[in-house]
Amino acid sequence: MPFTEELQIVPREEHWDPYSTHQQSDVFLGVNRVPCLMVDEEMRDFIQRGLSSAGFYVIGLRGRVGEARQIKTAREVGILRAVNTGTMEAVRQMRKYEDASNPHGGTDGEKVLEPETFVLIDVGGHLYGYSSDICRTFLPPFLEKPLKDASLSPNLEEKLKVWDIVFEAQTQSIHRMKENLTAASVDIAARNVITEAGYGETFTHRVGHGIGIKAHESPYLSKGNTNTLLKTGMTFTSEPGIYLVNKFGVRHEDILLVQGNEEPQLLTGRRALGPWDP
Repeated sequence: MPFTEELQIVPREEHWDPYSTHQQSDVFLGVNRVPCLMVDEEMRDFIQRGLSSAGFYVIGLRGRVGEARQIKTAREVGILRAVNTGTMEAVRQMRKYEDASNPHGGTDGEKVLEPETFVLIDVGGHLYGYSSDICRTFLPPFLEKPLKDASLSPNLEEKLKVWDIVFEAQTQSIHRMKENLTAASVDIAARNVITEAGYGETFTHRVGHGIGIKAHESPYLSKGNTNTLLKTGMTFTSEPGIYLVNKFGVRHEDILLVQGNEEPQLLTGRRALGPWDP
C-alpha cells in the first residue's frame, strides 16, 4: 500500500555493517536510551541477533502495537476485498478451461480427472502488501449437474453430502463472527456441525485465522483460544473442512470482516453456490 507519511531513507555502503549503520543514523538522533525495536515472528533470527549486537533492544509485537495490525482501516478493507475477489474470480475462470482439469492433480502431475473427482483449490495472492486466501471445492465442468430427481452414484452422493456439511459448518462459524464473542466460539460452531454429522475426527485444523499484511496472522480461531474477543474491524478466514483419507476432501474458505453485532461482511464477493458453481 502506498505510504502517506514521510519516509526517511538510511544510505549504506555494501561494506558497512547494516545494524550499526541503522543504529547510528539520524533516525535515532537524540535518543538517549537504548532504542527498542518490535519485530514479528517472521523476522529471521540472524537479523534479530545482529540488531541486538548493535545495541538495539529487540522484542516481539505486543500490546497496542500488535492489536493495531488486527484492526483494519477502511482503506485496508478495500484492498483486502479487491485482492480476495480477484483471486476468487481467477479460480472461477480457470474452471472453464480444459487445461485446468487435466494435468494438475496428484503428486506426479499425471493424474487425469474423472467426471466425479472433487477439485480442491486453496490459493492466495497479494496486492499492495495485503493477502488473499480462499478455497473452493468443486466438480469438473465436464460433469453435468444432475436433475433434481436423478439417481446418483454412491460416490457422488457421498461427495455432495459432505460438501453440504462443510458449507453448513462454515455458515455457523460465520454467524459467530461478531464483536465480543470469543475466537474459540467461532471454531466450536463449525466443529459442532461436523461432529454431529459423524465426521468430527476428520476436521483436523482450526477453523480460521486473521488475515491482512500476512496471509496468516493473529488472532487465531481455534477452540482453545477462549481469551480473545473479536472486535469490529478484524478480518478472518472461515475455512472448515472434512478430509477422508484415500477418498476425497472438502474445504470452503472465505474472508470476512467483523461488523459489531451485525453479520460479518464478506470480502470474497460471494460464497460458493454449489459444487458446480464455486
